Amino acid sequence: MAESFSKKPKLMPTRAPRIRYSIQLEVEAGMEGRLEGLKSKIQRVKSALHITSRTPMGNLLMMERLLSSFEELERSQMAITAGQSLFLQQPSPQPISSKKIDAQTQTDISDPYILAHGENTTGKFDIHTLSSENEDYFISSNDAVRNLISTMAQYGGMCPLCGYPLELPSFDTVQHGHVALVSVGCVAGHSLRWNSSSIIGGKYTANLR
Repeated sequence: MAESFSKKPKLMPTRAPRIRYSIQLEVEAGMEGRLEGLKSKIQRVKSALHITSRTPMGNLLMMERLLSSFEELERSQMAITAGQSLFLQQPSPQPISSKKIDAQTQTDISDPYILAHGENTTGKFDIHTLSSENEDYFISSNDAVRNLISTMAQYGGMCPLCGYPLELPSFDTVQHGHVALVSVGCVAGHSLRWNSSSIIGGKYTANLR
C-alpha cells in the first residue's frame, strides 16, 4: 500500500505593523488649485532629491531629507553669524582710494599666461566675456554688486527661504531703464531677486542720474 504524503502549508513571514502619522491640509472651497500646486511642488522636490517612491515611505524619506537640510542650514547660519561677530570686533581697514581710468586707456586687459601643460602661473582667474552683436547693458553700483556677492556667499548658493539649491543656469533678467532685475529660482519654486541699483524714494538711483 503506497504511503500518502500531505503537503504542509507554507508559512508567510509576518510583517511588523507600521505606524502612520498624517498631516492634514485644508483650503477654502474653490481653492483646490492651491492644493494641486502644492502637490506639484512636492513632486518637484522629490525629483530633485531622486526619490521615486510614491508610497508613504517615500514621503517619510522626503520629509527626513528636507528637515536634515533645514538643520544643516541652521548650523551654517549660526557659524556664519559667529564668524561675522568676530569680524565686526576687528578694527575696520582704511578705505583704499581708487583711480578712475578712462575706457580708452584700459590697455592692461590680457589673457593669463598659461603653460603648455595647463598650469596657471598668474595666481588669478579672470572671467572674460566675449562681445556679441546685440548685447544688453545695464548700470550697477559697487554696493549692489557687493551685496549680491555677500548674499551668495552667506547662503552658499542656496535659496535663503528654504535652503535648497538655486537653479543658477536658469535665470531671468528684466531691464528697467538703466537697471536690471535678475531673478533666480530654486528647486522648491522660490525666487531670489537682485536689483543692480539702489532705490531712493521708490525709484532706482541709477535712473535718476
